[in-house]
Amino acid sequence: MGTWGPGIFSDDTACDVRGAYRMALEDGLDDQAAQQQVLHQFAEVLHDDTWNDGPLVWLALAKTQWQFGRLDDHVKAEALAVIDQGCDLVFWEGSDLYGYRRAALRRLRQKLTTAQPPRKQIRPPRRVDPEVVRRRLPYQEGSVFQLPLRDGRSARGLVSRLDPGSGLIIAYFFGPAAEQPWMRQPAHTALQLPPRPEHIACCPDDSLRRRRWPVLGQLQPAAWASWPPPPYDQPPNMSSFVGTSYATPRLPEEAMSRWLSTTPTRFRRSGERYWRGAVEHALTLPDVKAAHKVYRSLFRRGHSPQLDSDDPRRLSVLDKERTAPGLLEQRAEELARLMRRYRGTHDWSEVAL
Repeated sequence: MGTWGPGIFSDDTACDVRGAYRMALEDGLDDQAAQQQVLHQFAEVLHDDTWNDGPLVWLALAKTQWQFGRLDDHVKAEALAVIDQGCDLVFWEGSDLYGYRRAALRRLRQKLTTAQPPRKQIRPPRRVDPEVVRRRLPYQEGSVFQLPLRDGRSARGLVSRLDPGSGLIIAYFFGPAAEQPWMRQPAHTALQLPPRPEHIACCPDDSLRRRRWPVLGQLQPAAWASWPPPPYDQPPNMSSFVGTSYATPRLPEEAMSRWLSTTPTRFRRSGERYWRGAVEHALTLPDVKAAHKVYRSLFRRGHSPQLDSDDPRRLSVLDKERTAPGLLEQRAEELARLMRRYRGTHDWSEVAL
């Protein structure tokens, strides 16, 4: 449901409202214009009885405005009506957190009926030139680096894409792993890599910046531009990446120690390599909000969902290391139940055999 606690901002919708209002103020809009922009942005949520998130918009907007010393009378009246009429509390009946939610609403009502804090000046965030940050990095797109594995061997990786503002990279990883570390090559020496990568992943660049993954040399973009990531026929980018995502840079070291010790099963689809039993699904939801709810639900269930960059109502789901018999039917049935719940459609599935 996108809710993880009884607090006012322990909900995805409330956090989105707070972020949208602050961003509007940072863009230079006055109080009234910022408020109207947020209400217009969340108009569908306010008038949608399916998800019952309308009261959250008024509560989050009122608390945010009060914290900034910009509380509007209309927003205050709507939030107080939500609290007094129990429009939000009714959805917490039967929950163990009912009392905590009621206390949170009582504290919010007390705030809204007291004097606001002094008006806060909202300054726009500091603008950082990505090119300046990029030039200061010890690696660049095309850098070949050494990946020390947990079992003492070493693999190699290639930085395919980088985003200086996020600290993330998309990297190709190559086998076979070597018992001895590779040596850094002189600038004029041509690096030799296998014709295709074993693995593609999105991961933090901490180990590269701290030189835990030493850079061995540089390749020109033409050397890897034709390598598409599964399952799409285009080079990877930060906005539409489909593959394995790691939260910490240490995880590729553990994963590659395991994967490079076995020979992967080859299965031809657009010239790419999948693991045996990999299943790809395509889903379509009725609206963007439902797509985000299904995305979070699938992520918690251990899937690897990815929102379509062109149509945010569509998702692709890639389960890469499932080898149980009847996997295609099992996953299709599970996703079909999820689609019935959210009134979406399960378009198709494909399995690597």
